[in-house]
Amino acid sequence: MIIDNIPYEPALGDEGLDLSHEGGEYEAFEGLSRTLADLSGFRYVDPRTRRDRIDLQTNHWDMQMNQLVSVYLDYQSHDSGDGMP
Repeated sequence: MIIDNIPYEPALGDEGLDLSHEGGEYEAFEGLSRTLADLSGFRYVDPRTRRDRIDLQTNHWDMQMNQLVSVYLDYQSHDSGDGMP
């Protein structure tokens, strides 16, 4: 039986796990996504800069920092020395 002519279909749920150690999957995906974007005429361009994205992350962490510190200090104050509160 010649298996070279049988199309490969991964099992359901395994589609994203078929990656080789050689690499090249990302480039293949980029080419496919460009082709699809050209065919559909739709292309998303992220208007944010790297600085904008980092500032947004920093602001989100800043909004949570007081609660995170409070919970961590509460956790540490109940530590019995064996690593469990």
